[in-house]
Amino acid sequence: MNNIDEEQYQRAVEFLSVIKELPFTYPSASLFSRRFRIGYITAARIVERLEKEGYISEFVGGKPRQVLKTKSEGKTMKKFEVEVSITKTFTTKVIVEGEFNGKNDPGIDKVAKYAADNMNHEHWDYNDTEFEINGVKELPANLSSDHIDLLRCGYSLDVIKDYSEEDARAELDAIASSL
Repeated sequence: MNNIDEEQYQRAVEFLSVIKELPFTYPSASLFSRRFRIGYITAARIVERLEKEGYISEFVGGKPRQVLKTKSEGKTMKKFEVEVSITKTFTTKVIVEGEFNGKNDPGIDKVAKYAADNMNHEHWDYNDTEFEINGVKELPANLSSDHIDLLRCGYSLDVIKDYSEEDARAELDAIASSL
């Protein structure tokens, strides 16, 4: 694929691990165009290459593409809860996963900011968003995806860390039925 800067492509490949963790976020040319501030045609070529190399699913009708694998797929990843201040408006927490060397790893800052930047931006001005990391906690390795979903819903780690898998699932089901 010509006209694709290899550095841009590698950034897109790395960004797939962030996309995979965010609810309702899917790989697309428009997402890459906005995120990396590149032209739509270049972003579309990146998407084509990601599909060709098996990172994302093919386009099927109006359904969003899915992340099929990430650069570090198959490796055991540590998970961290990162408290991020969006300095213009409010503080939020995001869950990040990666091969970080603990809470002082500069890579965790970058991934957490990506995750926060790609949340629903109805609450702040997307173009002028600034972030500051307030705190990082490594999550216990035994947390299930249901536990992680409860954290994403705003539950405290202190509350959910002792939940069994069944308790976590029941809590998520209760949330879903209340909507």
